[in-house]
Amino acid sequence: MLTQHNKQGNCLCGATRISVKTMSVNFGACHCDMCLKWAGGPLLAVDCGSDVSFEGTENITAFSSSDWAERGFCNKCGSHLFYRLKENNQYFANSNLKCNRC
Repeated sequence: MLTQHNKQGNCLCGATRISVKTMSVNFGACHCDMCLKWAGGPLLAVDCGSDVSFEGTENITAFSSSDWAERGFCNKCGSHLFYRLKENNQYFANSNLKCNRC
């Protein structure tokens, strides 16, 4: 279930920022081979729906990891930013959005 949150997060170097209007109250964890390779362990992410905006887009690179999804990261520091389902534009953001310090 998505709820209103208006949260923001950023990459490690601060070159990118992600803002979301809604997000799930729960984390998700994926242990598939691709997520394990990308994250170096389980991918911890939160469903943010499709109402997502970015700052520093020139510093964001999206890698089409399959026919149905892409993974976004900061091309300056390498921080993972999102996993996006292409068909419905649904974003799963790095779990740093849950952190009030971000």
